[in-house]
Amino acid sequence: MINVVETASKARSPSKVAALHANSTTGLILENRPNHLPSKPKQEELKHRQQYLQMLENAKRKAAKEVAIKEKLTEEKYDREEILRQSGKKWIEEIIPNWQNMRHSSTVQQIWWQGIPPNIRGKIWKLALDFRLDISADLYKVLVEKTDEKFKELALNEPQLDSQSDSPLIQIKLDISRTFPNLGMFQVGGPYHASLFEILGAYTQFKPTVGYIQGMSFLAAVFLLNMEPLTAFACFANLLEKPCQKSFYEMKTTKMQAYYQTFDGLFYKNLPKLFNHFTINNVTPDMYLCNWIYTLYSHSLPLDVTCRIWDIVFRDGDIFIFRTALGILSLYKSKLMDMKSIQIAKFLTKLPDDVDSDLLFDAINDIRVTKNRYNSMLLQHFENFNCK
Repeated sequence: MINVVETASKARSPSKVAALHANSTTGLILENRPNHLPSKPKQEELKHRQQYLQMLENAKRKAAKEVAIKEKLTEEKYDREEILRQSGKKWIEEIIPNWQNMRHSSTVQQIWWQGIPPNIRGKIWKLALDFRLDISADLYKVLVEKTDEKFKELALNEPQLDSQSDSPLIQIKLDISRTFPNLGMFQVGGPYHASLFEILGAYTQFKPTVGYIQGMSFLAAVFLLNMEPLTAFACFANLLEKPCQKSFYEMKTTKMQAYYQTFDGLFYKNLPKLFNHFTINNVTPDMYLCNWIYTLYSHSLPLDVTCRIWDIVFRDGDIFIFRTALGILSLYKSKLMDMKSIQIAKFLTKLPDDVDSDLLFDAINDIRVTKNRYNSMLLQHFENFNCK
């Protein structure tokens, strides 16, 4: 089949292109006036032509700039892919077989910072999470079977999915359709729809005291995109045992406040002007940091950037969640300084899709906070809030 648009584009001569410009809104300034009106004075005609040529020149400069930016981004993408390809070989041949001996070495730490190659990301995440919970295939099978039985019972009593239902399984069904909708992977008919429901449903049977909380679907979905369901469930359950996630998902309010206070202290130390701007506008951590912690940025940032953040969260622990938060605030500092309360909260809830991961990680790298300092501040706030 002939591409009509492409053929027409190739056939246009410079004169025809100029004619198209003349017929555009911008080109109207070159047109002569209608016959029933006086003709343009020579000076006015010359002025309009100069304006038009300037417009064309500006358009050319803008187009050239956009092309240069795209070429630079493409080059950086290729460079990054090459770095990951080379590091992937090192991960597979040297690091993974000697995990316990090499994971804390400076060489591995440096490679890790650059990001884990997507094809082995699931393996590294599983190793780095240091499972506290031993979840076997048999246990997972039992949990999934219990979920199926419960859902069948619910289907008999509540044939229509109702957002007002108290059942966590119905809430899960509703939330799955809202999980990474642009991917089309988790919605009804998608390849991971059933698996995501099984993971989240199994967790409600595994930890009924926690059940299901909004945000979990994004965590489980990211794991599922990087590994098979059983491993994804094991990683998901073990992640929720980490101190920060455990405090928030079990809604330990005093511990949550201790984390907020710790963050505010780091915020003030690293970005004092922006901290004061937030304070004046009554923007508090629960308005944005809470969502970042619950979803580990997967709801607010593009998926590729999220995965790179997870790489280092699993390397460094909770401290990197807060360094990332401060890195985001630093990266968008100038924009945030021009915003007011509601604008700030809205912007931070859903960050720009074009965020550059390298620029973000540069900003994160500039955040100065040691693990000892972070632990000391957090412990002090735990004591202040009488956390147990």
